[in-house]
Amino acid sequence: MLSIEIIPLTESIQMFDYPDPSFHYSLSGHIKIKSTRNRRISLESLIISFEGQSELISDNYIPLRLSTISKQLIHNPQYFHFDNQSISWDIIFDIPIPGWLPQSQYFGLNNETGTTYALHATAKYKSLHNPSNSLLSLLCSPFINRSSTNRSTAYKPITINRFQNTTFPIIHHPVHQFLPPIPSQDDQIPPDIFDNIQLMLSVPEYVNADEHSIPFTILIRSNDMEEHHRKRLQVAGFQVQLIQTETCRNSPSTAYTTRFPLPPKSLQPPNKPLLKPHPLSNTLNELGIPPPPDHLSSTTSFSLLPNGQYGHYSLPPSNNYIFDNIADPSYWFTMESVLPFAHSPYPNNSSSILRLSASSPLFCVSHELHVSISYLYDIPNTTEKTSARRQFSIPLHFVRAPPAQDASSSRPNYYVQSLPAYSQLFDSNGDRKIDYSNPLPLYSPSPSSSSSSSSSSSSSDNLETSAILAEIKSDTLL
Repeated sequence: MLSIEIIPLTESIQMFDYPDPSFHYSLSGHIKIKSTRNRRISLESLIISFEGQSELISDNYIPLRLSTISKQLIHNPQYFHFDNQSISWDIIFDIPIPGWLPQSQYFGLNNETGTTYALHATAKYKSLHNPSNSLLSLLCSPFINRSSTNRSTAYKPITINRFQNTTFPIIHHPVHQFLPPIPSQDDQIPPDIFDNIQLMLSVPEYVNADEHSIPFTILIRSNDMEEHHRKRLQVAGFQVQLIQTETCRNSPSTAYTTRFPLPPKSLQPPNKPLLKPHPLSNTLNELGIPPPPDHLSSTTSFSLLPNGQYGHYSLPPSNNYIFDNIADPSYWFTMESVLPFAHSPYPNNSSSILRLSASSPLFCVSHELHVSISYLYDIPNTTEKTSARRQFSIPLHFVRAPPAQDASSSRPNYYVQSLPAYSQLFDSNGDRKIDYSNPLPLYSPSPSSSSSSSSSSSSSDNLETSAILAEIKSDTLL
């Protein structure tokens, strides 16, 4: 029996930064052809295919082809002889992988479906007659040499990981919009007071998903607030929630198909089935459940705070008159803290886990920090207080940083940060970019007084000037 095996140089593709249709990555390796006995074959065809797919199982089976790239590795029949010295042959391959593909992940019911990738290989071959002087072999050779075409296949899962090249800087989010207030009978604070309160939230631009907490800072100040309001208004505390929202769709959104080149409907199931669909696909299709209408979606949100934590932060009563305690109203009062988060906040629910912020055709994950600030206000001429809350949210982006390289490792460094991105050196059409920010120096002719110099000296000066200009131009192009 003839068997083939796909052996890539790596089983995972490391992509960086946001998905970009103009980027490509390389997936290389070889296909090993083996035989369990001595034989000669004619290899008629050897095709290697990279296929990406997204699948979702709810009431129906929803498949989607992300990308298919196939290469014919031989263009004419190739003859191979297997004996005790040559028991296998290797044929190399190299496939360009689009840089816009979403990362590998499982989602849906019990995390059984998701976005997956794989290499598929198909070999078509004929067994050839081994030369022999026996009468039987001579009589049978015309029939043996006309053997039918056989087929061998191989399958190799490939994982796509996406990393963010970043130093996780802190950015400031001015708060301009608030969520609708929660109705309360106790809320007797004059509404115009909040028009004079400015808020700002400082968080990392990206959150490392391998960490376990997020530093944050709430800045608050009052501009043009009347003095008697500043003496009565207090900040009792605040509550912070980290929310993860997951959206499942039964078809890609228009925004996604406009941005990324998904294969057309003619290349999508059922018109062209996936090379390796989910095992349950046949069972669900045999039930005859009609497909749902396009553009249906379901959304699930849950907190990522550790079990038993609620994100409450209180200010001491002696220090919560923050607007009255600050002499300069333009001064920002700062409240700093650290918010812990869990990677698996619900041990009994394996589907509710921390995921990276990402968008794919059938599954999207987003994160936001939800902040609720509690205010107290002294009711004039009484000893009573009234309360109110103001809420707002800002988006967060959970990413994964490139893994650190072990200095003692002999493996090549795949995460070299000093190399510029392809798009910084070349345009989308492949032409090298020219940096016009450093123009060549303006040429000024030699003064007339130098005309009396010898022709050999003048020629030498011109050659030297040309050499300098050529060097400057070369440096600019590089």
